[in-house]
Amino acid sequence: MFCPKCGKKVPEGSAFCPFCGAKLAVSTKADAGQETKEAPKAAAAPKADGAVKQDGEKTAGTAAGFAPGAKAGSTSKSLGTVAGASKKGSRNKIIAIAAAAVVVLVLAFGVIGPMLNPAPEGGTGDQYQAGVNAPDPDSNDSSNEDSSRDPGGERYQQFTVSDLEIETDAADGPKVTCTVTNNSEQIAQDVSIGATGTYITTNNYGDEVENEGSLDLICTEAGSNTIPYLFPGENEIELIPSDLDNIVASYSNSYTGETQNYRLQDLTDVVVTVSGGRVLDPSQYAVLDEDEYTAELQMALDGNYPVLNLTLTNNTDYRWANATVYVVAIDANGQRAHYTSGDSNSAAFSVGPLSEQYFKVGETKEMQTDYSSDLNVDHFEISRVVVQKELVDTGSDSSSSSED
Repeated sequence: MFCPKCGKKVPEGSAFCPFCGAKLAVSTKADAGQETKEAPKAAAAPKADGAVKQDGEKTAGTAAGFAPGAKAGSTSKSLGTVAGASKKGSRNKIIAIAAAAVVVLVLAFGVIGPMLNPAPEGGTGDQYQAGVNAPDPDSNDSSNEDSSRDPGGERYQQFTVSDLEIETDAADGPKVTCTVTNNSEQIAQDVSIGATGTYITTNNYGDEVENEGSLDLICTEAGSNTIPYLFPGENEIELIPSDLDNIVASYSNSYTGETQNYRLQDLTDVVVTVSGGRVLDPSQYAVLDEDEYTAELQMALDGNYPVLNLTLTNNTDYRWANATVYVVAIDANGQRAHYTSGDSNSAAFSVGPLSEQYFKVGETKEMQTDYSSDLNVDHFEISRVVVQKELVDTGSDSSSSSED
């Protein structure tokens, strides 16, 4: 038999070539005779034949290196079937290496990708989470929102406005009423409220066109564009014209120099918006019902200055750390009072609010505030009483908080 690598004759049955050390295939005696006949061909081009086999061996080793855990024997056998021609063998070697590289990249992406982009706990990676000042991808709206999760894909709004009505013939004057729902579980304090309206104006050509602008309305909670408290759930809100003549919008024509005034009955549409505010713990504040307090209002003079005296009794079963009483001034005709020299409905809310601290259960305290003698007030009415419940004492004498 002959060595397939160096072409030299080696003893029958040898496992390795004694000249070059190449591994020899053990053959039967029948095969030995055939190899003897083919020996001249093997000897004529031993290097070429050896190169082909070496390519196959190297390719097998490289492929095994790119595929950890793969059996090198099976890879070598597969590559051996395409090693009949050197060009074809080289091409397949490149393809095999490229395929192995793709497998490695796919495995790496599958392992490293989730580590770099973990899904939010309790949800999927594309689940939309909204917060305070969190934006909708399809909207430019910047109204306040809390940080709750919205699995339905609809953006969460902290405040929503509904049941909006324009009452132009109300007994106490024209007004806009609506329901503002605080969708959070916290009290919102000092929330801004505003309104826009649509009305018809006459342009420089004398054409009637639709125009939209802000409305001069104030909230009857405090006589301004601020709502003192929005408690969780629905809050009934009332807006009235700030102007004493109930004008809510004006439009000046630069060409004619004329000014067009609009009242609520002139509007074709009204939109109310609420935003902002600070957050308070709802367990610490309460709006009292009329049976939860006893109040007496008395107008008096302190020297030459008019004052409003208030006595307030705690009828609840808990202490008040603070009590705030909102009042409104009413004239002799039962309408909101105003300054005799003024032109604003906000004057009726200019007195107060009155505030006092530390009420025990059943305790009565007195409060006083002055007001302008220019206010044509006949009497005052209480519009709302808000109390802050007793704060929990964390000191060593906290047991004393249980006494009445």
